[in-house]
Amino acid sequence: MTRDETTALMVRLCALTNNGRGNGADLPHLSPDDVERLRSMAFSHRVSGWIMHQLTTSATAWDQSAEVARAMRADAIAIVSHNARIIGVSRRIQSLIGDFHPIFLKGSALIESPYYDDVSHRMAGDIDLLVDTYDDAKAARDTLTSAGAKASEPDRPSETEHNNSHLPALTMMGVAVEIHHKLFNHRKGWELPHAPRAHAVAGKGGRATLDPEATLFHLTHHAYGHQTWSPVKLAWLIDIAQVVSRMENPEEALTKIASYPKSSAEAMKWAIGHAMPLMPIDVKSRMRKAGYEEMEITASTLDGQAPASFKLSNLTSKLRDMASAIRRAEGLRGKAQVAMEFARYEMARTRAMHPSDNAAVALIKRIFKKK
Repeated sequence: MTRDETTALMVRLCALTNNGRGNGADLPHLSPDDVERLRSMAFSHRVSGWIMHQLTTSATAWDQSAEVARAMRADAIAIVSHNARIIGVSRRIQSLIGDFHPIFLKGSALIESPYYDDVSHRMAGDIDLLVDTYDDAKAARDTLTSAGAKASEPDRPSETEHNNSHLPALTMMGVAVEIHHKLFNHRKGWELPHAPRAHAVAGKGGRATLDPEATLFHLTHHAYGHQTWSPVKLAWLIDIAQVVSRMENPEEALTKIASYPKSSAEAMKWAIGHAMPLMPIDVKSRMRKAGYEEMEITASTLDGQAPASFKLSNLTSKLRDMASAIRRAEGLRGKAQVAMEFARYEMARTRAMHPSDNAAVALIKRIFKKK
C-alpha cells in the first residue's frame, strides 16, 4: 500500500463504527508489511488505542479486523502506561501550583474527559497548562523547578517569551510540561473573550479544564494553526469530532465561537470540515445544516500545507532565538551539542524538506557565525 492508501485506511478505521459505509467488507487485504506500516502510522498519530476500540466494538465483516487489532494492542497498552504517568504528574503539578489555578489543556485534559470512555482511546503527548498571566506562568514555573522539574528548552529573550504562548518547556518526572499564559502566540491573534479562569470547569482529581465551548475553540484553532507550518495529528481531528458529537447543542457553541472577537472563521471551517469524516452520520448532517462542508483527510492534510521554504524559514527563526539565548547564558557547557540536538528535533518536528542530520549541523553552524 502507498502512503496515501495507508492514510485513507487509517482514517476509515478511526470512523468504523459511525461512517455509514457498510460493514467493512470492502476494506482492502493487507500484507504483513501493510499491517506494520498501518500500525506505525497509527501510533505516530496517537490513534492506536482508538483504532483498536473501533475494531473490537464494531460489527465489521473485514476478515483482518482481529489481526489489525492485535497489531495495535501493544501500542494501546503503551498508551495506557504513558497516560497513567501523565495523570500522575498532572496530580503532582496540581498539588504544587494549585494556587495559580492552572487549567489543563489538550491531551492532558482529554484523557480523563467525558469525550473519551477509556484512557487507552486518546494518547497525551505532554502536559499543557494555562494560567491567567505571564507573571503567574513565571511564578508557577519557578515553583515546579524548585520541586525538581528541569528545563528542557533554553530560555528565550523576555520579548520573545511575552509574544509566545508558553514559557520554555520543563521536564518533570520524565514528562514534558508547557506552561501557557495565553492559548496562542501573538502572531495568530486568537484568544478567548475572557480571562482563562472564566472558561474553566472542574475536571477529575480537582484539576480544571476548559468548558466544552472553549475546548472546541482551542482544539479547532490549534489544529488549523499547526497545519499552516507543521504536521497535524489525526488524534487532534478525532478530538474535535468527539467534542462536537458529545455536545447537546454544538450548533449553538459554534455560533458563539464565531462571535468571539479573536476567533477565525477560516480556522473553524477547516477544522470542523476535516473532523466531519470522523463524526457520526447524524452529527455530520447537523454540521452540514449549520453551513460546514465535509473535507477529505489525506496524507497532505496531515503533513501540513505550508511550503517547505516557509517551514525552513520558521525553523531558522527559532534556531536564531535559541542561539541568542545560549550566547547570553554564562557557563553553559556543550553549546554546539545542545544546538545540534535542538536543530535535529526541530527539523524532524517540522519535516522541513526532510533534511539529514548533516543539514541540521550545517544550518546551526551558519546561525552561530552570525553575531
